[in-house]
Amino acid sequence: MDLNEFETSTAAKSASNITTDYIDLLIGHYGFEHTPSDKNYVSSFEYPTYRLHFIMKGQLTLFADGQTVVLKKNQLFMLQPNIDMGFLTDPEDPAVFYWVSFSGNKCREYALKMGFGEKRHFLTVPTRYVHKLHDAYYKNFTIPADKEILTDILFLEHFMQIVHYATLSSRSALQNTELHRRHRKKYIELTLEYINEHYSDPSLSIAEVAKALFLHENYLSKVFKATMGLTFGNYLTQKRIESASMLISQGYTSVSEIAAAVGYADPLYFSKVYKRYNKISPSADIRKFSRR
Repeated sequence: MDLNEFETSTAAKSASNITTDYIDLLIGHYGFEHTPSDKNYVSSFEYPTYRLHFIMKGQLTLFADGQTVVLKKNQLFMLQPNIDMGFLTDPEDPAVFYWVSFSGNKCREYALKMGFGEKRHFLTVPTRYVHKLHDAYYKNFTIPADKEILTDILFLEHFMQIVHYATLSSRSALQNTELHRRHRKKYIELTLEYINEHYSDPSLSIAEVAKALFLHENYLSKVFKATMGLTFGNYLTQKRIESASMLISQGYTSVSEIAAAVGYADPLYFSKVYKRYNKISPSADIRKFSRR
């Protein structure tokens, strides 16, 4: 039976060995399932084993840690027997997935190796690993009759391949996260540099900065607020008022000149903003420094 023909139906295959407290790793079953649209909620507590699923089609909702997430094609998720979690297939687009159940003393170690833990229950498989992971699952249903006696060994061999590609997928996700973090840091550094050089321009805006950095304005706005803790506009205002305060402390006495120097075309508006931030008007601040 070829792959396409096999994946038109639901199937399961069991290993012949028996769980004991002295086994580090036991591969119990491999399965392939077309979930029916009316399939009931599947709880992790229904099984005493770890179960790793690889979604091929459709979608389902995973429930864990009081949160829900919709999972789709080319995503892995793991049900862990010691965690209150489970899934519900989508009635409009029922999930189709492979799964493998495993138990033993080192289950948690293997789960952690693949990137799963108490707070991480799913991951996306990069395109470059999808076919290889798919093959590692499918091969368990194509063991020839003359090698059936080796089923347990082949189950374990194929499981190690699954672990390998799941681990690579997890590392890839972490690397992408780290790469994105480095990129975000660089974007913020460049944005702050741009503000320092152009804050005296009354027309300065996040749209201008985003264009200069070849970024989408909404993306830069989101990253800036998440990193700096305040919006671009609020940061720019803060920068301008701090610069104005510094000019006053250096002896500048003209409110109009100070306003223009820090990016305000309207001295009256500048005075209002200055007082809102410093609890004192720029004129009063100038007089205070003049008396020193």
